[in-house]
Amino acid sequence: MRKFIRVIAVLLILTSVGILGFEYWEYSQFKEQKEELVEISNTFVPPVTNTDPNRDYFAEFNQQFLAINKDYAGWISIADTEIDYPMVRGNNNGYYLTHNFYKERSKYGAIFMDYRNAKDYSDKHIMVYGHAMRNTAMFGFLDKYKKSSYLPGKEIIEIRTLEGIRRYEIFSVYVAEATVSGMKVPANNESLTEMIKLYKGRSMYKIDVDMSDVTQILTLVSCDYSIDDGRIIIHARLINEEEGS
Repeated sequence: MRKFIRVIAVLLILTSVGILGFEYWEYSQFKEQKEELVEISNTFVPPVTNTDPNRDYFAEFNQQFLAINKDYAGWISIADTEIDYPMVRGNNNGYYLTHNFYKERSKYGAIFMDYRNAKDYSDKHIMVYGHAMRNTAMFGFLDKYKKSSYLPGKEIIEIRTLEGIRRYEIFSVYVAEATVSGMKVPANNESLTEMIKLYKGRSMYKIDVDMSDVTQILTLVSCDYSIDDGRIIIHARLINEEEGS
C-alpha cells in the first residue's frame, strides 16, 4: 500500500510539473508573439509626420497586420498600461476566445470586436472582448479600473483603425453577471442618451466626463473573478477621430 501511495504521489508531482511547464511555455510563446506584433506597431508613422501626399501611410501600416490575419480590425492601446494589442473581428464571438492573432489555438485568445459590429466603426456601439488572464495579459489589466484612483491618466483608449485613429474617454466602470442586459449591438436604432444614462448609472464610482454630443460608445468586456460568471465592463465615449491619409 505504501509503495502504491508513493507511486501516486510521484505521478501527481510529475503531472503538476508538466502542467506548470506547459503554462510557462505557453506564456513564453504569448510574450514572444506580442513582442513581434508590438514591433510592427511601432513602425506606425503618426499623421503629423506624413509628408508625402502620394503615400497612404495607414494602408502601409495596416497591410503588415492584414498579411498575418485578414480579420485584423485595428490596434487598441491604453497609455501606461499593458493593453497594447491588435484587434480582430471574426464571423462569430467564439473563435477568438480560443485562437490568437496568428489563428493558433491558445488559451490567451485574441482581442476581438463583436462580429455584429461593422469593421469600419460606423455603428453607434462598438463592443470589444478579451480574456482576463491572471497574469494581467490581454484584458486582465482592466481589473485595476475597479479602483477610482487608477483612472486618472489612463482614461483614454486609442484605436488605430484601418482608416484612422479614434480616441475614447472612459465614463463608466462596473462588474456584472454575464447575463447583464442592456448591451445593444450595434445599436444603430437605439437612443445613445438612454444607453448613456443606463451605463453611467451602473458605474462603480462617479466619473466626471462631458457627455454632450456623444456619437459613439465603445465597450470593453472581460471576465471578472470577484463574482460567479462575472464580467468587468468599461464604457467610453468617442472624443475625436483622425482620418488617415
